[in-house]
Amino acid sequence: MNALLAQDGPAASERRRLVVAADWIHDHWVGLCLHFGTLLLAVGGVLLSSWDLSVDTSCMTFFGLNLPNWVSQPAPLTFGTGVVAYLVGFVATAIRKSKEKPLRIELNNLRSENPELRVSLEEAEQAAGELSILRRHDIFRLVSDYLGHMSIEHLQLTDRERLSLYVHNNNHFQLIGRHSLNKELGKIGRPKISDSVGCLGKAWAGGGSNARLTKIIYLADWESAQEFGRQISRIEWVFNHYGPYVDDVQYEAKIDPLVEVISATTIYGTNKILMRLNQSDADYSALDISDLRVIDHVIANTQHKFWNAFIEYVYDTYPIRMNTRYANLNLVALADELKNNAQ
Repeated sequence: MNALLAQDGPAASERRRLVVAADWIHDHWVGLCLHFGTLLLAVGGVLLSSWDLSVDTSCMTFFGLNLPNWVSQPAPLTFGTGVVAYLVGFVATAIRKSKEKPLRIELNNLRSENPELRVSLEEAEQAAGELSILRRHDIFRLVSDYLGHMSIEHLQLTDRERLSLYVHNNNHFQLIGRHSLNKELGKIGRPKISDSVGCLGKAWAGGGSNARLTKIIYLADWESAQEFGRQISRIEWVFNHYGPYVDDVQYEAKIDPLVEVISATTIYGTNKILMRLNQSDADYSALDISDLRVIDHVIANTQHKFWNAFIEYVYDTYPIRMNTRYANLNLVALADELKNNAQ
């Protein structure tokens, strides 16, 4: 096998060189004809200048034609071959240029059109941007006028107050209207505010303390059901309007002397229930270590989540994903079901 490869190696290399040479000639043969023809014309002209036609007047037969014998002499043969080669190259060049002409014209047209298209696109983008800005300003002015009507007719705000309206978009608040009798307070200032800072962020994170606390207890029960096959609480959970909810938490908080229940109002004017411990050294002896570990884990996973992210986290749990609204949620049975499906 090695001997065969040794024999085939040089032959294969030679074939590759021949193929490369043939490709090069195919791509450049027109130029070769022109240069080769020019060279032969020059050499033939020099030879003809010193050649005496009267030396040989005999004839020769070439493919049935009687030709003068001098045709086969070096001088006229060289010159004639040069003429033929140059003419072939000239004609081939003319044909190639005639084929390339439409392409060159189209290319020049495209080159001339591109700047015009670019200018048109830039003008269209600029017009769209200006229109978008005008539209935002019109909306802001319309909303601000409405807020002005509200503040004067219904809220009776003074020149030390202002009324602003925000919409929540992704992770920030967007100001869409503002009114104040005080020009300084009526300035736009920051049109966007992160939902994790300031009083807006704090109010947004609060959402509704009773609803949040109830869902945290649900998360603790669900995690305990998965790890230990039991709930921490004795709540019979229901998939209510907005996820897992029961009134048990609020009822227990009202009768527990360690918990203070406070009625408050959300930033949207709706009622909400706040709960807080009356003392920091509450007795947790009724909970075993595993229960406390689960509760701490749930709090750690949710304490930095704002309301939207927190609700998405709750809705992504298996009991909510696999059930419809108003269904009873047997967390222990659902934990077994999830474990069996995973096997």
